[in-house]
Amino acid sequence: MRKWLLVGWLVMSAVAVAQPGKVVSNSMFEVTVPAAWEEQATRSADYFLYPSREPIDMTRENISLSPSKLSAGFGLDDYAFMAKYQVEQEYPELKLATSTEVKFGPMAGHRFDFRGTHGGKKFAIVQIMGIQGSRGYTLQFTGSEANFNAVKTAFDKMVSTFKPK
Repeated sequence: MRKWLLVGWLVMSAVAVAQPGKVVSNSMFEVTVPAAWEEQATRSADYFLYPSREPIDMTRENISLSPSKLSAGFGLDDYAFMAKYQVEQEYPELKLATSTEVKFGPMAGHRFDFRGTHGGKKFAIVQIMGIQGSRGYTLQFTGSEANFNAVKTAFDKMVSTFKPK
């Protein structure tokens, strides 16, 4: 049984690594996403809809990348606090599971993982925040825990390949 689980994990890992990527670039950032993902840009964020997701309500379950213009003197701790506060206000049923310092592309960053039950299913919000100059960047997964587990490898690749402009 363990042998089959290991083989299954190795096959899934190989498939995840072998997926071709595409570079999404605009005037504010560059990032690599799986080629099959659909990008939908709005004024405030780029949304990446992974296969089998219906783009009916992209603010409910997706991966988004949001750049923000920051006031002078606004640091990473301030930016992270504001992001945490916003999630706590919007999703009071979710609890902060982890809060850690991370690398977000070339920038120092901060990661929050919120977990709980929302809409009758296990729900997760995972945020990575970083600052370069006077611009803040937030990469966020919003959706079911099961969907996050399915796109975790691609999400992690977005974190490592992100380049602010």
